[in-house]
Amino acid sequence: MTVQQKHRSFHAALAITSVLAFATGELGGVHNWIGYAAAAVLAGRLLWAIVGPRQFGIARLFPAAGELAAVDGLRNPAVSRAILACIVVALAVSAVTGVMASRPGAAGWIGGLHEGASNAAITLAVVHAGYILIFKRPLGRYMLFWSGRE
Repeated sequence: MTVQQKHRSFHAALAITSVLAFATGELGGVHNWIGYAAAAVLAGRLLWAIVGPRQFGIARLFPAAGELAAVDGLRNPAVSRAILACIVVALAVSAVTGVMASRPGAAGWIGGLHEGASNAAITLAVVHAGYILIFKRPLGRYMLFWSGRE
């Protein structure tokens, strides 16, 4: 499996498990196990960002402050990175609070934070998909396995 195929596979697995976890929010145990799977995929992707190939590292997920200050249009890569950074943070908060909320005796505010982070993550994912469709359609087709670009 090539590095690009691994990247697309992580992307697909994270997208699928995140949407399924969101959709099963009221189903208790099913939601918990799908959430654990999403958290494991996210942890694997973050680990890969730290120890894997440089082109898929942490720098790819988070824009430098100078990049954001220099943004002069929506096609700038810093915009994509800012959206991705927000998604990563929202998913991480959702995963951590989801595990905490599933424990007996968890404080009620943890569940509220979990729900808020999950709503933010899904909203940001929709913004991400829309951004890609509008400004970077060939990349979107590639990430969805719809083109031969390797």
